[in-house]
Amino acid sequence: MKKDLLLIIDMQNVYAAGGAWCCPGAEAAADKIHKLISSSGQDLDVIFTRFIANSNPKGTWKDYNREYAEINNDDNANAMMDVFSGDLKKYPLYTKSVYSSMDIPEVREAVKKADSVLIAGVVAECCILSTVMALIDAGVYVVYLKDCVAGLNKETEAAVETVLSGLEPLQTVVTDVSGYLSGRVRRKEEGEVKKARVLGVGVATMDIYPDKKRMYPGGNEYNVASNASILGAEAGFLGVFGNDLAGEILEKTLKNLNVDTGMCHHEEGSSGYSLVRLKDDGDRVFLDWNRQGVTDLYPIRFSAEEIRYVKSFDVVSAGRVADVEPATIKMLYERYGIDICYDFHAVFTDSDIDAIAPYIKYGFFSCSHLKEDDIRTVLKKTTDRGCSIAIGTRGCDPVIAYDGKNYYIHEVNPVEATDALGAGDSFIGAFLVDYISGKGEDIPEEALIRRSLKAAADYAATVVVKEGSVGIGYDYDPPSFNQVVNVG
Repeated sequence: MKKDLLLIIDMQNVYAAGGAWCCPGAEAAADKIHKLISSSGQDLDVIFTRFIANSNPKGTWKDYNREYAEINNDDNANAMMDVFSGDLKKYPLYTKSVYSSMDIPEVREAVKKADSVLIAGVVAECCILSTVMALIDAGVYVVYLKDCVAGLNKETEAAVETVLSGLEPLQTVVTDVSGYLSGRVRRKEEGEVKKARVLGVGVATMDIYPDKKRMYPGGNEYNVASNASILGAEAGFLGVFGNDLAGEILEKTLKNLNVDTGMCHHEEGSSGYSLVRLKDDGDRVFLDWNRQGVTDLYPIRFSAEEIRYVKSFDVVSAGRVADVEPATIKMLYERYGIDICYDFHAVFTDSDIDAIAPYIKYGFFSCSHLKEDDIRTVLKKTTDRGCSIAIGTRGCDPVIAYDGKNYYIHEVNPVEATDALGAGDSFIGAFLVDYISGKGEDIPEEALIRRSLKAAADYAATVVVKEGSVGIGYDYDPPSFNQVVNVG
């Protein structure tokens, strides 16, 4: 079995604090690299490289070496950082006289034997970038460990990350040591069945049923991610958790379902909540809900790091109540080419479709209140604006979908619902998982859509007979509401 290769580039004193070519953050990067080596044991192959000026340079390197002769002749400046003294007794150190470590024959040979190459060291803007591009040209998958890399300044260092993130996920991934060690960074092997990667971006909400003295984790995109993970997808959730018991339970539940929450925010304030009462038919009535929760006060702004995370997924699920504005949907699509699934819910207008449909791949509508002809009009308008697949769910009535060419009708499974909360979210999650996974199979598009509609309807039927939106609940009988949700 092939190992990953950790390629540590030019961690020499000249780049440390006080060095002539000091890279801010070099010491922090060195510490991360050293800890990665120690924690990985025999699971990684490791190579160090260094830059030493050639005594017989060619071309522009003659001018370069002449300009920096004093530094090049300084033995202490060229020495490796002390933190690696023990590691250098175990692992090889090779010398180069140009930017790229791929100029070293031993490195080229080691790369051929590696599964992926992990990049660490300095300088982000030249030696690192040159090496990464040479590796990519050689057909090697590159894991860029941003917390193990230092550059000349934060701005240009970030620019390198931006350039490389544009090559994700086929040729490289920009991540950190935590992301690598957690196993979130993994490329698909040849012949491996594709696993869908689904990210929910939205509000985590605790649905509280005072009459039943039970509470259930939920929230639209929270549910989509949860159900996707239950169905075998690699799922993540990007949202905000409050510093209360509800927030703690909401995050713990996702983690127990193997949903990644590594990029979520934690803020002081109230978690999202809704007070719910069930009707006899299993439908629900919302009695009250939080209008000033942590997601309202501290919405996700999509930093460069968050964008890189989002781009690692096949699809991002958002919606009307996710606190993701139409302008943000447009930005994610136009600037980064991100595939988006958008839940319009039941209250939508032609203006909403005009503003959002051009920038999404999947559009879902709750259409129980519409006649069939009106539903077809809505779905066609959505695909005419640019959406690839538009789907209208209608409770117990058949689902209608449209892909710009064909309408699809699928009968739902008749079941006696216990709790319809989360039914639409489970349908969305199941459709996305089956459809995206099916893209790796040899199956015609029309057949795939029909299969995915059936998979979604079948799965949703198993969810509505459970209590809560994902079938996971907790007792609710506190002395005061404030002990669960931080509203004080």
